[in-house]
Amino acid sequence: MESSDGALATVRDFEDEARALSAFIEILESEQTALAENRIDEVNGLAGAKARHLAVLTSHSEKRAARLEAAGISPDAEGARAWLAGLPENSGASAAWERVTELARRARDLNQANGWVVSLQMQRIRRQLAFLAKASSNHPVYSADGVARLAMRSRSLGEA
Repeated sequence: MESSDGALATVRDFEDEARALSAFIEILESEQTALAENRIDEVNGLAGAKARHLAVLTSHSEKRAARLEAAGISPDAEGARAWLAGLPENSGASAAWERVTELARRARDLNQANGWVVSLQMQRIRRQLAFLAKASSNHPVYSADGVARLAMRSRSLGEA
């Protein structure tokens, strides 16, 4: 069993990680709003903040994994549960860990939703580009009455 000082350090670490996750979630929510409103420049601007926050979150994860491995426990969710079982019940570590895992799930869900929106927008843009490429190719298209027509009438440089 870990000492109460170790348990307090664990709770502080989890609280720090929860704050970092909350900040990351705010960025993901801003990204989601910008995507919904098609503010691509804002989405691009948020990419740097996301990368910085991911580095912080990775640092928390690595610190937790190192602590688990030092205790001879596997550095996964199962190992974390086993580790928490060895801490004093009144330490608050289990509640802090639950907050971390809930925030991590929220961040994952937001990130997946944002990725889905980006994917849909990319598909729409590809279709639009394909349409424009076809329209500019001067290949015949068919009208409602079945008559072949050029997609665009070509003009010489001197025509208006």
